Amino acid sequence: MLDITATYTDQYELTMGQGYFLGGRKDHHAVFDYFYRKVPFDGGYAVFAGLLDLLAMLENLRFDKADIEFMSAQGFHPDYLAYLRDFRFTGTFIHLRKGTWFFPQAPS
Repeated sequence: MLDITATYTDQYELTMGQGYFLGGRKDHHAVFDYFYRKVPFDGGYAVFAGLLDLLAMLENLRFDKADIEFMSAQGFHPDYLAYLRDFRFTGTFIHLRKGTWFFPQAPS
């Protein structure tokens, strides 16, 4: 499994999370996408693979001390950072069937 930090995402997603938190919506459902920006290898499509790796990353998603310090230096709110110290992913994961071909910017 890849050993990556929880801050390995667009800052937009972290900022949106803070908006939900500060807006009193931390327990409301939200929808986020796992996506790619460009078709790999200059191809016209991609094949859905790596689901078990992604699920393992979500199961182990944590904000460690270095993540919190980094986000603090970026100006994130202290109350949000305190919340993230104990954050664990919970949710429903909807995905394509393994091996499915898909195209960028096309609904699945």
